[in-house]
Amino acid sequence: MVLLGPPASGKGTQAQRIAASLGGLHISTGYLLRQAVLMGTPLGKQVQKYVDAGDLVPDGPVLSLVRETLAGIEDRVPAILDGFPRTLSQAEALDAFLPPNKVILIELDEGEVIRRITGRRIGPHGEPYHVLYNPPPPGVTATRRSDDREEVVRERLAVYQRQTEPLLDYYAQRKVLHRVSGLGSIGDVFRRIISSIGSDSAAREIE
Repeated sequence: MVLLGPPASGKGTQAQRIAASLGGLHISTGYLLRQAVLMGTPLGKQVQKYVDAGDLVPDGPVLSLVRETLAGIEDRVPAILDGFPRTLSQAEALDAFLPPNKVILIELDEGEVIRRITGRRIGPHGEPYHVLYNPPPPGVTATRRSDDREEVVRERLAVYQRQTEPLLDYYAQRKVLHRVSGLGSIGDVFRRIISSIGSDSAAREIE
């Protein structure tokens, strides 16, 4: 299964919940790349300059890492991919060795993405806050990360849209694409996802 969605749509959180409910494995390419760098593996050394700079890692190393991870999963254990594929070429490469049978798109409009990201704040000890949903207590000075500024968010969204539109067409043609609204609580979105893939029992079990 593949989870797609814009920044701040909650893909990682939902992937973890789906994995827990289905007895599967949540595979985050971002996490795998960071671990490879920390462990100093040959692949980690190869991609470190991209990770350190915050740049997209080229397809080759990412595909190698995903292929290696998927090959190590036991048969019949569901794999939930979060952060991969990002491009049409990655989707085609994934299909060559393990085509997904479900692709979930978590939909959020541009305004909601901007509200979620630009409202994020960090407390003096790393505490996460949000000016609308979880404001810092009185007297606590919270700051905004430089990459949470609106102009940066709009650029990230533009990149996401350029990359994702071809993916949506690709998976829609293969009749594996499921669209769900990303509005509401984490539980609301989770239930929509589980319902869309026909596993209502899993939604009941995890609540």
